[in-house]
Amino acid sequence: MLMIDFWKKIERVAILLGFLIFSASSVFSQVEYSEEAEDLLENLVESFIEATESESFDFNTLYERLERYYRNPIDLNSATEGDLSDMLIFTDLQVINFISYRNNYGDLLDIRELQVIPGFEPDFIRSLLPFVKVRGDGERYQRPLGEMLTSGRTEYFARVERIVEEKRGYNPGEEGQSRYLGNPYRYYTRFRHQHLNRLSYGFTAEKDPGEPFFEGVNKNGFDFYSGHFHLREQSRFLQDLVIGDYHLSFGQGLVMHSGFGRGKSAFVTNISRGGRVLRPHTSVAEYGFNRGIAANVNIGEYNITAFASSLRVDGSVREQEDDLAGDEVSRFFTSLQQSGLHRTSTEIANKNAIRHSSAGLAVNRSFNNLSLGLHAVYNHFDIPQNRLQRPYNQFYFSGTELLNLGLEYRYIFRNFNFFGETAVSDNGALATINGLLIGLHRTVSLAMLYRNMSVDYHAIYPNAFGENSVGNNEGGFYTGLEVRPAPRITLSGYVDFWQHPWLRFRTDAPSVGNEMFFRFSYSIRRKLNFYAQYRLKQREQNITEDVALRILKMESRESIRFHLALNVTPALELRTRFEHSIYNFNEESETGYLIFQDILYRPMGSPFSMTARISFFDTESFNTRIYAYENDLLYSFSIPPFFDRGYRYYINLRYRPTRNITLEGRFSQTRYRNREEIGSGLETIEGNTRTDLKFQIRYLF
Repeated sequence: MLMIDFWKKIERVAILLGFLIFSASSVFSQVEYSEEAEDLLENLVESFIEATESESFDFNTLYERLERYYRNPIDLNSATEGDLSDMLIFTDLQVINFISYRNNYGDLLDIRELQVIPGFEPDFIRSLLPFVKVRGDGERYQRPLGEMLTSGRTEYFARVERIVEEKRGYNPGEEGQSRYLGNPYRYYTRFRHQHLNRLSYGFTAEKDPGEPFFEGVNKNGFDFYSGHFHLREQSRFLQDLVIGDYHLSFGQGLVMHSGFGRGKSAFVTNISRGGRVLRPHTSVAEYGFNRGIAANVNIGEYNITAFASSLRVDGSVREQEDDLAGDEVSRFFTSLQQSGLHRTSTEIANKNAIRHSSAGLAVNRSFNNLSLGLHAVYNHFDIPQNRLQRPYNQFYFSGTELLNLGLEYRYIFRNFNFFGETAVSDNGALATINGLLIGLHRTVSLAMLYRNMSVDYHAIYPNAFGENSVGNNEGGFYTGLEVRPAPRITLSGYVDFWQHPWLRFRTDAPSVGNEMFFRFSYSIRRKLNFYAQYRLKQREQNITEDVALRILKMESRESIRFHLALNVTPALELRTRFEHSIYNFNEESETGYLIFQDILYRPMGSPFSMTARISFFDTESFNTRIYAYENDLLYSFSIPPFFDRGYRYYINLRYRPTRNITLEGRFSQTRYRNREEIGSGLETIEGNTRTDLKFQIRYLF
């Protein structure tokens, strides 16, 4: 009976996929897939996960950013500092050195000229070639809007996925109704048109597992819709214009930096926020973006960004009687919800419960080697935030309005690059970040950063460098060093010390922490890549929750990793990894390990490619969890934490029957040897196996 149910589920997925293929079969043209973009992204994402110990960020926009430059290489002679940082490929010092070289010697005549710039080694330049070009002023011209709207590259995506095993949330509850009000499938679709790097418009729609689809509260189909129109560099005056959903990044992230922000990672000298100020929101993340209109313009010597946004967001709303107003009931929210899940009646009640409006202005100007910027952001909620009071959160934001002001700077003197931001919230609290990047030698780079953020500093969408990305209750000092003592060898590492002057969740006293990281890398491009790394993170936590006066002790997490990637042939790559984790807290110690073997088969000129992995893991608990990036379908990411005991395997298949169609499928399964159920609450799966299926189609025209 179980096998019959299983194949029925497979059949339903296949029928849906067939419908999607048939419904879009009249269009599209395909260009070569970017393996360089995928490799760069894997390194970036994996480092981010290790540093934040969270896989919740939506990384789709990162791949889109890399792929956009792969499809339409950027002209190095016209690229701004923000353009180069936005590409994610360059280190902060490489960007600075390149801009300085171009200012001193003029436009590049040939890509090979990069070799004379510090930090641009031959192997790096070769990996850079798919993303950049060197051309003259003759190709920099304004294109008519009508031409861009109708010509360029248009893509349509459709994806369906589900977990085969049934979760507890789909079983009937006490009243005979499923606790999850929708089916267990995830549906995703996207349409997007791009003309080079100048124009982009499109929409995205998604239904998460358990959410109603064309029924209940979603009678019109999907649970989440997002759209945008983005015009870029249309003239010397207009740099960016976005109507719809978008992200904004100001300064070092103390006031606002929505989307991805680089922090502690294996890229030890990439510590400053950068990139373009304004970008469209194209992912399915349902939190942390703006909706409205925003523009970035040049007026004389000034660069100005202005925006206005209003959208409904999820939150936990409560009601209480107002003693001063008689029988009137006042509404307030205790917290904003970031999951974007609307599966149960409670989650649906929290959906779009609060209107968040915001507006802001940023003005920047450059004076030779000095650039300054001033930005202001105003936020308003239609009902007040009133948190459930706890000792650790009594200084958090409350009320309906918040105004932030920030001053940023960057000053370059020879090999020294000073940068920073100081911000203030309307209660007078300050936060500051100040950093220094130094090119000590062509082969030696040093980064230092100091931060000091007040306990009562408030911001709605901050994303600052540090242990605590929300930008308050922290002071610390970071130092990162990268050395290339010989061709193909890189030594890198960092140390970071911080303190929290006030209480935190699970830390009922002022606390301290530290982290250190070291990596040795040896690589021969397209042949061999080996690295060994060590990471140690220590921070104070409560010993127990059962006593009135809680005592802090140092919690310690260590990991040791060895990773080898070998290109056996141009079409076949093998990757092997071993990682060991150690956890110590309150005189108790736990250990764990993960080992995996990858096979990546990507024959040139063939319509078929595949990647596969088998992993074995054994950890004593979630404390010794190990994160590992997995190859997945295009624009889809998997970064699961491995804990307990078992093994996991997956296979991804990609097939291009024509130049205008790409079909992809993924099968993955995790089997535990020491568990009889997986997950908790409504997400519980009875048994020791979890199986995931994904199917996807991509059309281009």
